[in-house]
Amino acid sequence: MKLNKTHLRLSILFQSIIFVPILISQSIGSDWDSYAIIGTVQNLYLNNTYLPSRPPGFPLYEGFVYLAYFASKAVGINFEISILMLQFLLTIILSYIVYLFFKKEDKRNSYFYFVIIFSPIYLISGFTVIDYFLGSIFGFLSIYVQLHKNDLAKYTPLFLSIAVAIRLTNIFFVFVVLILQYRSKEENKIIIKNFLYFILFSLIIQLPFYLNLWQSTLSESLNSIIDATCILSLTNTDHSLIDRMGRFILKQTEFFGIIGSLGIFISIFYFKKENFSKNFHLLILFILFELSFLRLPTEEGHLLPAFISLILLLSSLRLPRYLIGLILFSTIFSNIVNLSIYSVDQVDGAEEIYFGLNFEDGVFINDLRSRNKIALEKDFHYENGLLQNTNIWSNGCPN
Repeated sequence: MKLNKTHLRLSILFQSIIFVPILISQSIGSDWDSYAIIGTVQNLYLNNTYLPSRPPGFPLYEGFVYLAYFASKAVGINFEISILMLQFLLTIILSYIVYLFFKKEDKRNSYFYFVIIFSPIYLISGFTVIDYFLGSIFGFLSIYVQLHKNDLAKYTPLFLSIAVAIRLTNIFFVFVVLILQYRSKEENKIIIKNFLYFILFSLIIQLPFYLNLWQSTLSESLNSIIDATCILSLTNTDHSLIDRMGRFILKQTEFFGIIGSLGIFISIFYFKKENFSKNFHLLILFILFELSFLRLPTEEGHLLPAFISLILLLSSLRLPRYLIGLILFSTIFSNIVNLSIYSVDQVDGAEEIYFGLNFEDGVFINDLRSRNKIALEKDFHYENGLLQNTNIWSNGCPN
């Protein structure tokens, strides 16, 4: 099947339909980080102070959410509506960029486009107030421009700077673009110049946020501005090796469902040398984000770039139709009903895990229920996000 604009419109229609109940409930997400982001935004709005939602800071995304928050206050509507509409727009934009990758490279199996679009983690991340989608937009835009739009390649350093200012781990996109530039035999002086532009744009974008953080808060609790590098030391990295590996593997099954994940594993054996050679940049991006997730295997949305890279890699293979159908069916079905091989004693902070086949609510349905339950006390969580952000930064870096 060859993708066309009808398929794109159908995917947008599908996303629009399932977005409606989220917009009606005005629930910003089941991830507590979403409420922390609102705390950051409220500090900016009320106190003109930048206190990151969590280290090391996600300044440009938090800035985008602030603009949506400010606009909602200006026109007198609930800020959840404007921020959720921003997330919906980001979902459409990233879906379009993924569509462009498939359209530009006709040899890719187009059914895998729908594996991306219908994945529950893709949909949950898109409709949650979190930075994964906006960062991925500019990261993959940088790769697409570098590969297919030579006339726009001069903007790549800016796109990469924006991606990294949204989320620091998007620095991996920088490495991949540098590899693409080197493999395309661009002159070394051009590659170096682009990298220097990236550094310059990054400083221009991020420095005002972090100077504000230093002047308003950290300067009172730290001895020097050099000490502020403590924000790069992330928390919650004390999992045991077994716990870490368990989370690393099991959380990734939620992208496709357990049967679809088995299909993905089988697909790996169809790779040939030419597949790796042609898509070397995607392989590197996949590995880098997987290694990053292994360090802190908590939120599946962190793996969004790895997930998209993997599916683009698989779409270049000659796979049996039954295998492609199995992966696609399992991915779609896992939104509604999830065939799980394990259960935990607590959704967050699980201490016990029990193995065994069981049917549960689908990943998307379960997330929808969780976010609606949290939203019942959303005013408390907004206030708590504001207070917590103030308290945890008052004594230096919250690590």
